[in-house]
Amino acid sequence: MPDDCAWRAARALVALVTFQIALGLTAYLVTLDGAGMLQPGTGQVIVNTTHAVMGAVLTAATVAAVLTIPRPARPEAPGDAS
Repeated sequence: MPDDCAWRAARALVALVTFQIALGLTAYLVTLDGAGMLQPGTGQVIVNTTHAVMGAVLTAATVAAVLTIPRPARPEAPGDAS
């Protein structure tokens, strides 16, 4: 692979997004009881907090992944004096 670091970062982001979607669905399902009514509880707090924290982790991981991808060298324009 041309840039193994970028591929590892991309795979990690896919895993984090998958986990975040699963947490989001779980957070939604935990809020409802069998009759479809809102049922607050400890499980709801834990899942919702984990979902929010993972959102922040996903944002930070995305920024870190973008910063690790090397930018191509910019060709010098004619007349640029260095």
